[in-house]
Amino acid sequence: HEGRILLRHLVHLRDGLIDLLDARTLLERRRADARHHLRRARDRGGHLLHRVAGARLELRAGTLAEPATRARLHERFARRGIGAERVGLYGELPYPDLLRAYRHVDIALDPFPFSGCATTCDALWMGCPAVALAGETFVSRQSASLLSRLGRDEWVARDRAGYIDCAVALAHDIEAVRANRPALRESVLHCLCDARAQATEFASALRVLWRSRCAQPA
Repeated sequence: HEGRILLRHLVHLRDGLIDLLDARTLLERRRADARHHLRRARDRGGHLLHRVAGARLELRAGTLAEPATRARLHERFARRGIGAERVGLYGELPYPDLLRAYRHVDIALDPFPFSGCATTCDALWMGCPAVALAGETFVSRQSASLLSRLGRDEWVARDRAGYIDCAVALAHDIEAVRANRPALRESVLHCLCDARAQATEFASALRVLWRSRCAQPA
């Protein structure tokens, strides 16, 4: 079956030192970060498209609004035997339009090592399963944490090979993925949007930690 795959939240910019950078240095750093993440996207996407006949990869990033950037990326995919008709490259969208774009996407691929968080919730809310790679740091485990909360640990890979395998498995069962979209949104509503339940569980966890600390010798 034809599958449509979206790699979201492609470019993560680290601007913690923005006040120390002049405009030219900041622009150069942003472009370097964008190229780095686009290379990773190309490599992951290439592996997936070779294993899923008829699948299409869609990438969105601010830098992809530039025709020259799109041309270079299409050329690099072509070197791997993947035609431009299988890779959609798009610039950024206003938030409402971005959510609507998920109607035409079946599977969302979480980036690594800097995982999504709110963007992962966007994909899940729109009924798209998200494939994530669990890292060792907080920033690399946000999507894995959300998926675990949903009871979808099977969408969380432990290594890069498992990440590709998970996406391929979903793409090969694409009719079930599409049929499950309404149920996935309901799961998000009950598991990720119930602030009272999460606050209660967090308070309970803190209480357990405090009691454990109090039980230790002074």
